[in-house]
Amino acid sequence: MTAPARIGRYELLESIEQSSLGVLYRGRDTLLGREVAVKVMTPGFLDEEGAEERFFHEAKAAARLQHVNIVTMFEFGEQDETPYIVMEFLRGFSLTQRLRKPPVMTLREKLDTAIQLCAGLDAAHRQGVVHRDVKPANVWICLDGTVKLLDFGIATAASSTATVVDILGSPGYMSPEQIAGGEIDTRTDIYSAGVVVYEMLTGHRPFEGDSPTGIMLKIVNESAKPIADSQLPPALTAAVARAMAKGPADRYASAADFGRDLKTVKSAVTSQRDTATMVIDREELRRLTAAPPPGREQPRTPNPKPQPAVSAGPVWLRSPQMIVLVAAVVLAAAIIGWCATRPVL
Repeated sequence: MTAPARIGRYELLESIEQSSLGVLYRGRDTLLGREVAVKVMTPGFLDEEGAEERFFHEAKAAARLQHVNIVTMFEFGEQDETPYIVMEFLRGFSLTQRLRKPPVMTLREKLDTAIQLCAGLDAAHRQGVVHRDVKPANVWICLDGTVKLLDFGIATAASSTATVVDILGSPGYMSPEQIAGGEIDTRTDIYSAGVVVYEMLTGHRPFEGDSPTGIMLKIVNESAKPIADSQLPPALTAAVARAMAKGPADRYASAADFGRDLKTVKSAVTSQRDTATMVIDREELRRLTAAPPPGREQPRTPNPKPQPAVSAGPVWLRSPQMIVLVAAVVLAAAIIGWCATRPVL
């Protein structure tokens, strides 16, 4: 696809990412002078009858979403029969990139990401918007740690004649009802979010195979292997299993409920870490203050050599009365001596 130098009032500066749905560019708003992200959809994206109407309907719904964990959409339009979406430009990396980038994510970082993912989904669900394509590639981690959900509404607006792989990139995050063509609601996103968290914790998706068809068959017919990691809190693995339940009725009723359980796990993990630090500190204090074991004396500092005391004079001179008496005697003796030596006139 040949990149246009400009679309609408936006200059397209460089291509950032390309997928079956279109190309994402770093662009510049020539009117406001700000950096933006412009997603130019693939030609033929809206060829099916009714697809254009669905696209703009979903784009309008996504544009209403105002939340810290959802990418902000500025504008959507069409030029030369090519639809495009303009969004805030984000610096950072996708969750897909972060999972491959050292250092390895800590458990706290994984929980933070999952909690923010649930918060973004809950905000969208409250506005009646279902994402339908939750996966690590659509979870963006900003440089300050803020998590943003991308590409709301694009999957459902895509042509139904496209293959599942064309629309969603990978079937590994799809819910059983999506694959079976059943009714899709907010619990579909909860399932996909559970798969994302599962992958963060284990390093792989719950269902993998040699082909998209094989993966989809496993999702529909098999149960995911429980997370077998004794280092993880059981409450965390239980929460992920509930989010990924085969039947929508067995999953969390809302993304907020899933996020609430994840927050509880995070609080417990943080508390345990702080308690462990306190135990270490107490052990160190106990070591420093404990009495030596039998047969082992603490080293003693040798007594310093006594210094001779500085005399303050005879004891009888230390009384103020005696000092006055002595002074009087000395004065009288001086007067008598002077008188004795004075010549007689």
